[in-house]
Amino acid sequence: MILIKGIILTALSFFVLFNPKDTFKVAAFYLGVGFFIMGIILVIKGLPKRKEGETWNWEILEGIGDLILGFLLVVAPMALAAIIPILMGIWAGFYGVIQIIDSFKTPDNRLLRLLIGIIIILLAGVLIFNPLLLGLTIAIWLGVLLLVAGVYNIYLAIKIKQGKKEPTS
Repeated sequence: MILIKGIILTALSFFVLFNPKDTFKVAAFYLGVGFFIMGIILVIKGLPKRKEGETWNWEILEGIGDLILGFLLVVAPMALAAIIPILMGIWAGFYGVIQIIDSFKTPDNRLLRLLIGIIIILLAGVLIFNPLLLGLTIAIWLGVLLLVAGVYNIYLAIKIKQGKKEPTS
């Protein structure tokens, strides 16, 4: 699941980086679909953990947040186009906080998780507090943010595949 999330985020980052002029017109819909799919996957993945007594709160909470954001972006993409940077910044801030919390829960890659969480929160701050920063720069920051999150999830999936168990993000 982490690999799928990483691939989706990385693919979305390339779309945003290579189509900055059309980002706010078209990307809202595709970002919405991507977040909706990720939300469904996270909720489905988190529900069985609830029955097993594992930590599932963050996974389901992240999934519900992704579902809500995805739904809003799909239903009203043009109306939300102006606030996409703020919505993505809020999502990224939440994701960064989850990474920082997870960095203290797992002994593996603790420093890397903490660093990624901090970087994502800093990029989220740029999106939230400077949404009109130099016009197309928003699309570039959004693309960089999605790329960092996507590549990190792909990295985690590879490490898990190699047998180094880590909690999911």
